[in-house]
Amino acid sequence: MKLFVAWLLVLVVAPVWADHTATHLCSKNVPGRFTNRYTYNADYSVTDRVTGLVWQRCPLGAEFYPSTKQCGQLQNGKTQTWQEALQQAGAEALRTGKAWRVPNIKELISLIELNCTSPMLDIKAFPTGEYAYWSSTPNTAMVESIVTQDDMASQPTSDPTTPAGTLVMIRERIQRYYTAYTIEFSSGSPKLAHIDDLTKLPVLLVRDAQ
Repeated sequence: MKLFVAWLLVLVVAPVWADHTATHLCSKNVPGRFTNRYTYNADYSVTDRVTGLVWQRCPLGAEFYPSTKQCGQLQNGKTQTWQEALQQAGAEALRTGKAWRVPNIKELISLIELNCTSPMLDIKAFPTGEYAYWSSTPNTAMVESIVTQDDMASQPTSDPTTPAGTLVMIRERIQRYYTAYTIEFSSGSPKLAHIDDLTKLPVLLVRDAQ
């Protein structure tokens, strides 16, 4: 009974990301840098021996639990918009006195392990699950899309297949929006995500080795 209660306390106090070790596969027959790539630091960051960059092991807002070697849940389930990610990275740098920042797209791509799947990431170094992460790299081209709307209270249609008296008007407007690059580690693919108040993603912070 005491053992059961102890395990229950661990589950309540230290909730973690889903464990992906059961489906995580790494092949020795595919070129990669998976073996002994990272140095594990006392502050629960890792140093990439290939690039020399220092990474936080968990997304911003999630705590690393050394007893389970897993990341806790994000505080209040919070992810960030692109602007929030940049601002909170600056706040983390001020709080810790270390130059943490949002990585650019090239730095995020450097984490991809070509010999691993589900996710294409070293999950020992980054036990965070399969998520898309923000980069600090914006897409320099503004994206435009044509949005079509039907208004049933406008002018009569000229379509002969439409019953007489039906009022239909087709309106088109150009929607403009800005995007930034992300990485989806389940596939290892860079993607674009909207820079707006609705699109929220986790962020892994990085800094140069000091």
